[in-house]
Amino acid sequence: MIETSWLDIFTRYVIPPLLGGAGGIITVYGQWGIEKRRQKMQARRDLVAEWRKNLIPLLIAKPETRGGGPESKYAFMDHESYASLRPHLRSDLRAKIEDSVIRVNVGGPAFPRSAIMDEIARIERQWCLI
Repeated sequence: MIETSWLDIFTRYVIPPLLGGAGGIITVYGQWGIEKRRQKMQARRDLVAEWRKNLIPLLIAKPETRGGGPESKYAFMDHESYASLRPHLRSDLRAKIEDSVIRVNVGGPAFPRSAIMDEIARIERQWCLI
């Protein structure tokens, strides 16, 4: 009869299940990380698509404003698409859009429309969606 040592038993029956379990845990964690990143990218794609679908037509339409007093602002600012875009805007552009002065560029690009469209494109590049 062959005598087995503790080292032989340990290397045959203990180490393989430990390594297999560790490999399984690492695989599951890696797949979870990949899926999390995939869902984040899809949520960003959906957000940009929603801005383009809902906010851009409001900007291209007649630029409605609410006049008078310190509460003056553009009508598109009440839409939920602008509310979701607002945190991603550069602070200087957000301040320019939300101050009480209504800007009109004569002979140049329409102020809020071109600026917001450029900002959506910048965000899309920053998020590596294009």
